[in-house]
Amino acid sequence: LACIGECDKQHTGTRDGKTLHSYVSTSLLKRFGAQPCSSGFFQTYERQIKKETSDQVKYGFQDKSDLSGWSKLMIKLKTGFNSDISGEEIVFEKPRFGDGVRLKGKNYRKMLKFAPYMGEESKRYLSLIEQLREPLAMEDLDEILKEIKSIEIRNKFIKEELDKACWSLLRSAQKLKTR
Repeated sequence: LACIGECDKQHTGTRDGKTLHSYVSTSLLKRFGAQPCSSGFFQTYERQIKKETSDQVKYGFQDKSDLSGWSKLMIKLKTGFNSDISGEEIVFEKPRFGDGVRLKGKNYRKMLKFAPYMGEESKRYLSLIEQLREPLAMEDLDEILKEIKSIEIRNKFIKEELDKACWSLLRSAQKLKTR
C-alpha cells in the first residue's frame, strides 16, 4: 500500500506512504478483525533466525541461575536433555477428583525447562511451577501466573517464550472453567 501511494503523486498527493498505510491498515483491521499471521515473510524470517541461533546464545544466562547443580541435573532428567524451549500449547488439566486445574505431565515438564534460565529468580520460578502442580482455583492460578510474568528476565528469547506459555495456560484454564 505504501509503495502504491508513494508512486502515484497525481492521485495520492505527496509521498507519505506511512500515513496512507496506517489509515488503510487500521480500517482493514477494524473491518475484518485482526488475525495473527504465521506465514508472512517476517514471521518466517524470525523462525529461521531462531532455528539457526545456537543454544549458547539463546539460553545464555544459565550460569547465573541460583539453582544448585543437583537441582539443574534433576530438571534435565525430568525434562530430557533437549534444551529446546517452546511456550506454545502448554495447557492445564482438570484433576480426576475435585475442582480447579493443575499442571501435569508434559506440560509441567515444558514449564520446568525454563527454570535454569531464570537467573537469580530460578528458585522462585521453580517454587511457583511446583504450586501449579496442585489443583488450584482460578483466582490462585491467576495470581501465580502474574507472579511468573513479573519475573525479570534479561534474555528476550526466554521472556518471549515464557509469556507465550503463560498466555497459553491462562487460555486453557478459562476453557476448562467454562466447561
